[in-house]
Amino acid sequence: MGSTASVQFVSAEPGEADALDALRRCDDIEVTVTTPDPVRTDGGATDVDCVVVDTATVSPDHPIQRPTGDTVDIIRCASDPPADTDSDWVEVGSIAGRRTLVNRVRYAASQFEPLRATSDAALVRDVAVPGYVLDGRGRFVAVNEEFVALTAYDRRALLGSHASMSLTETIDAEFRYGVATRIRVNSAAGGTIECLRDAGVAVVSASDGTVTRTVGVLRPQSDQRLIERDPAILKRAIDAAHTPLSLSDPTQEDNPLVYVNDAFERTTGYRREDVLGENCRFLQGEETQRDALDELQQAIEDEAPTTVELKNYRADGSPFWNRVTVTPIYDQSGTLVHFLGSQEDITDRKAVETDLRDQRDGLQLLNQIVRHDIRNDLQTVLLYLGEIAERTDGDVSEFATRAKSAVKNSTELTRSARALTTAMLRTDTDLKPIPLRETLESEVERVEESTQRAATITVDSDVPRVTVQADELLGAVFRNLLKNAVVHNGGDIKVRVSATTDTESVTLTIADNGPGISDERKTTIFDRGETSGASSGSGIGLDLVETLMENYDGAVWVEDRQGGASGAAFKLRLNSA
Repeated sequence: MGSTASVQFVSAEPGEADALDALRRCDDIEVTVTTPDPVRTDGGATDVDCVVVDTATVSPDHPIQRPTGDTVDIIRCASDPPADTDSDWVEVGSIAGRRTLVNRVRYAASQFEPLRATSDAALVRDVAVPGYVLDGRGRFVAVNEEFVALTAYDRRALLGSHASMSLTETIDAEFRYGVATRIRVNSAAGGTIECLRDAGVAVVSASDGTVTRTVGVLRPQSDQRLIERDPAILKRAIDAAHTPLSLSDPTQEDNPLVYVNDAFERTTGYRREDVLGENCRFLQGEETQRDALDELQQAIEDEAPTTVELKNYRADGSPFWNRVTVTPIYDQSGTLVHFLGSQEDITDRKAVETDLRDQRDGLQLLNQIVRHDIRNDLQTVLLYLGEIAERTDGDVSEFATRAKSAVKNSTELTRSARALTTAMLRTDTDLKPIPLRETLESEVERVEESTQRAATITVDSDVPRVTVQADELLGAVFRNLLKNAVVHNGGDIKVRVSATTDTESVTLTIADNGPGISDERKTTIFDRGETSGASSGSGIGLDLVETLMENYDGAVWVEDRQGGASGAAFKLRLNSA
């Protein structure tokens, strides 16, 4: 074959086939059209470079027979190929897809060897200019860093999307080896970039050498930052947007508005004819923040994109919170021609933030009261009760002792409430290495001293002297689980703490010999207000434990003791520091 490619196009209704029209418009491709015979799809073609089957009119299940041996490609085309198509299929429902078909036909007649690689990404990874790889359906399967930078699209948005998302071309453009064609590349930032595009075909991990990929490389014809904008297209896009948008003209004095969309009118209450020619400072009022305005003005002077949150005012004088984003727009020569402004009414979000801030202030006040006033009063009560118990005997001394025990429990409750409030108020997630065994042993000693009941708490030797990712409230986790094991046990109280470790975490087990916890309550025991036994306690301790473990990116759960023994086993997984 020479430089002209010959193709047999098989279709039951060739007059309706866009793919046929695309092939016929190429002066280097000779097309012969046949209809499928009852036996085979190719219609009896002979001596051609390839056969193209129009599956819109010819069943894909119709027998396919190569006319002149196994060296002739048979390509099935469809506007929307099935998801599980093989490499013989080409999508032709778009210009980019029909471009792939034309390229495959030209390749069938060429003497050029296709590019070969073990992966799609490898085809363009080391290319110094923007490069991309398309599959048979015209979808991006790989793009290099230069292509991402050129188009401003997120790589994840490109991969799997059709080439028409960012490439604008016509079927008349040349697309062959060694011949560059001029195309436009659409930018996510708006507008298009003029490029020269070279292209070829490739084989990726195909043992039979089947061409499955189209590779393109681009040479931008202007500075990538200087994106050409068509004002008419830009205004149509602004009109179609549901977001309030505006255009200002920095080439005029005071950077006046020259265009706003309907959404801008609805949000601000200002009519278009009343604001065009005015600087957008008419949205400002007495409570608009000066620092945010200064930041916005500096960005405009620096021709830099920026986003600020402003308290603005509608035409009727009512205030609203406005999230304003301003982006500079340049023409092809690099001259600043517009600023594009977008507005977002965030009044509802600000109201929620205010409510949350008020709630935080209330919690901080409560935390202060618990931390100082209540605890100080309880300590005073404990001192008086201690004196009464020592200076009296009989029922009075016994009542004072019981009262003292109740006050101690109340003191511990305020400690847990204070820790829970602190955890809820914390806005940062900064964790630090906390010594595991030392913190645990300190809390064991504290629980043994504070409880009025005889309890044996054993810390096994397998609990390591390591650090874990936590904070100063880790002791509250141990204290509440240990107290829980003691308080809800009615017999000879025995609590054992053991551990297992791996390379990333430590799992502690705090097991008791109490009555245990039913399977039904194991799933709700850490809910606020729940307790592990039949007591009327607040359940705040276990809620605190779960809250802190979530902050530590760890886990807490409860199981039955091993070996059929009565009791519960609380498990804690902490990440190693």
